[in-house]
Amino acid sequence: MSKQPNHHMSDELLLAYAAGSLAEAQSLIVACHIASCPDCRAKLKAADSLGGVLLDTLPPEPVAAGSLEALFARLDAPAAQDKPATSPIRLVQSIPGVPEVEAPAPLARYLGSLRWQRLGPGVRSYVLPTSGGASARLMRLAPGVRLPAHRHRGLELTLVLSGGYHDGLAHYGPGDISEMDEEHHHQPVVDKDGECIALAVTEKLALYDRFVYRLIQPLIGL
Repeated sequence: MSKQPNHHMSDELLLAYAAGSLAEAQSLIVACHIASCPDCRAKLKAADSLGGVLLDTLPPEPVAAGSLEALFARLDAPAAQDKPATSPIRLVQSIPGVPEVEAPAPLARYLGSLRWQRLGPGVRSYVLPTSGGASARLMRLAPGVRLPAHRHRGLELTLVLSGGYHDGLAHYGPGDISEMDEEHHHQPVVDKDGECIALAVTEKLALYDRFVYRLIQPLIGL
């Protein structure tokens, strides 16, 4: 993702990220976009600075009785041993199966055991191991693929890592992030000149226009 993105997240989403109130999957995709977007990095820095100023204006809270003694007791306690990971995380420089596409740094640690799953003609995905409130998956889409037209029950975030697509509302290229909610209806169509790799994060299953896609929805989880 060498060029500067044209489509950015909303200020509300950026502030929620700065406040630490997003689900893990949502924080991941925001961090990946920020990694390639100097404009959003500058906004995040400003939001962090504003948060510090606001904290400085709050009146001090009284310290509960015994807090200092409890703190010293914790400092004197022996250090707990880190629990060994059941499967070590392997950092990668490129996305498995797509060596020409470099993974943003926040994404790299999720890719150690990546196995693409075929969902349909020209559509493969990998569900990332995140938890809490939203799910994240990598999408690998063949040139010219048309995804089903749909609406949303919650927030859908899509970050293009390589290639591009249009959805009747806008065109998205490398580094661009799409932010859709219940008010949006669209149908992503991949550019014909190359494969599209994207990171997609959803809160709930989509509402497909066609009944046939609703029937297979429990199988594909989208």
